[in-house]
Amino acid sequence: MIQRLAAAIVFAALALAVACSDGNERTRIDDARAASARPIVLVNANARRLDTQIAAVEANGSGFRWLSRAGAESDFDVRPQWSPAGKRVAFERRTANRLGEVVSVGVHVVSARGTRERRVATGFAPSWSPNGQLVFVESRSGDELATGRIVVYDEVRRRRRTIARGTFPTWSPRGGRVAFMRYVEGERDLRSAAVLTIAPDGSRVRELLRIDRSGRFGALIPSRSNASPPAWSADGRTIAIPAWDRRGRQRLLLVNAATGAFRDALPPGRLNGEFAWSPKARQIAFSTSSPTTAGNALAVVEVESRRIRVLSRSQFGSIKAPAWSLDGNRVAFVLCESERCELRVVAAAGSRSRRVRALGFGFDDAPYVVWIHLDRAVDWGG
Repeated sequence: MIQRLAAAIVFAALALAVACSDGNERTRIDDARAASARPIVLVNANARRLDTQIAAVEANGSGFRWLSRAGAESDFDVRPQWSPAGKRVAFERRTANRLGEVVSVGVHVVSARGTRERRVATGFAPSWSPNGQLVFVESRSGDELATGRIVVYDEVRRRRRTIARGTFPTWSPRGGRVAFMRYVEGERDLRSAAVLTIAPDGSRVRELLRIDRSGRFGALIPSRSNASPPAWSADGRTIAIPAWDRRGRQRLLLVNAATGAFRDALPPGRLNGEFAWSPKARQIAFSTSSPTTAGNALAVVEVESRRIRVLSRSQFGSIKAPAWSLDGNRVAFVLCESERCELRVVAAAGSRSRRVRALGFGFDDAPYVVWIHLDRAVDWGG
């Protein structure tokens, strides 16, 4: 009797383990499907107006819908970013005058259905924390190289806290640190560019790397032309920033988030514009115009080996704004050729890219206020 009871208990435990394992596997499959099914959010021109708005579209080109509602023809909505839960989208709204000069900037949030849009604050460069808080630069001018107030904002409690002075804040994947840039202007170009991190409560400020014109980092120099937000790897160990050298070559530096030690992710001169970490921090997608890639190209570099694979080429166009899907299997990007720009998707393993949708503006007629913010024109959540 005791043996039969013990056998029954063991059998029940095994059945439960198998059921839990099967359930966990189904959960992982469902999570993967949900991740790959997340729409792409992008900057798109409204054909009836002279502005740009934030839109969402499925990767197969279906389900297109406007999310933001620009109030005037001089409003340009740029740099959309999914919230961690995929229920909201944060973005910038830049209002320009008739000369194309930005006269006001604002941080806005809208639901994934395109409802309940509201202005959060006067500022730019919003970034989500893992628990749904926002960090942004509070500024009226919209000058991204100027030192503004970096603000952490709790959208639920409507509470805000200034934690530092700088620009381009980005939240670490685990939420324990905020990375940001601090620039010092010179007469002709930047005198220095520094990447720092800080705790969300404003404590423990740490300068990881400062590039100036003293020559202490060899050929590296600061430059306005590649000023952009620091990009965290998914494991929170590394921060990627673009740099420039005295030979006019763009570099991509990988900075250790704990020590400040850095190395080149790519051979000098291979980066030409934007880049994006893969969700598992093993690869970086980037645009390049190296002669060895037959014109402009979207490529992927393996972080450890520095092995480069080309995913898509364009002989005469410009490739911008790479963005990974959450499952890391595909990369979306903007291709601008001749008089048109379009959203395309390509498999990360390599295949022919597929057109998703035209963006409504071309290479030559894109408003300047939009063109300079195409570095984050697409977000897929990866």
